[in-house]
Amino acid sequence: MISNEKKMQFIHHRAKGESFDRISKAIGVSKPTLIKLAKEFSNEINELEEVYTNDLLEELGLSPTKQLGLFRKRLDTVQSKLDDKKMAAMGTTELVDLELKYFKASNQLISSYNSRKAENRKENLRQKEKEEKEKEKEKEKNEKLKLVDQKKSALSLKDDSPDN
Repeated sequence: MISNEKKMQFIHHRAKGESFDRISKAIGVSKPTLIKLAKEFSNEINELEEVYTNDLLEELGLSPTKQLGLFRKRLDTVQSKLDDKKMAAMGTTELVDLELKYFKASNQLISSYNSRKAENRKENLRQKEKEEKEKEKEKEKNEKLKLVDQKKSALSLKDDSPDN
C-alpha cells in the first residue's frame, strides 16, 4: 500500500508535467502503480495543474487577470481622453474605434478563458463518467465470476454427494 505522503508527492509531480519514469525514480513507486494513481487522482492532478499554470502565467504577466487589467487600463485611458476631450493626435472617431477594439478584445479574452475552463470541467466530467463505467463493468464482471464460482461449487457438491 502506498502512503498518503507518496500519493501527494505523485499528484504534485504529475501536475507539474513530469513523466511517470521520472516520478517513479523520485518517489520510489513503480510505473504501473503510478499509472493507476493517475487514473484515481486525475481530477486532483488536473486541478493542481491548473493552479500551477495560473501561477506561472501570473509570474510571467500573461494571466487572464493581468491581461484584463492591462486592457482595462488602456480602456480607461481611452475613455479618459474622450471624457477630457484631449484629442491632440486622434480624432473622436479614432478614439471611439480604439475603445471598441479594446472592449471587443477584452470580451474575447474573457470568452476564451471561460471556454477553456468549461472544456476542462467537461473533460473532468467525461473522465469521471468513464471511470464510473469502468468500475461498473468491473463490478458486473466480479459478480458474474462470483456466480460462476457459486455454480461450480454447487456442481462439485452435487458430484461429491453419496447418491452419485
